[in-house]
Amino acid sequence: MHEISIAQQILDLVIRHLPSGDERPVKAVRLKLGARAGVSADSLEWGWKVVTELSVVRSAALIIEPVPSRVRCTTCGTVFEPGRYLIVCPRCRDPKIEIISGDELQVMDIELID
Repeated sequence: MHEISIAQQILDLVIRHLPSGDERPVKAVRLKLGARAGVSADSLEWGWKVVTELSVVRSAALIIEPVPSRVRCTTCGTVFEPGRYLIVCPRCRDPKIEIISGDELQVMDIELID
């Protein structure tokens, strides 16, 4: 389960970016998670609880914003949500596409308790 190592990397990033000298606890960490990122949101939330249990971030919620998979046909410009296995443009039937969204795994912000 690679979600534990991803949760640990997120924790490391959060700790590195905490303001020095600021003792306020972290309230939440907001993350964008793409549908095609290859990461299970449920497993990542579980991993987050495990890796933060004994850390300075132990009370922080992990807020996951799902990002749908979207692609653009490079032939006709149609933007659509791709199928699971076969990706062809629903308008012109061309398989040439570029990914617009869906592969994100990005920490967006860290919220501290006031």
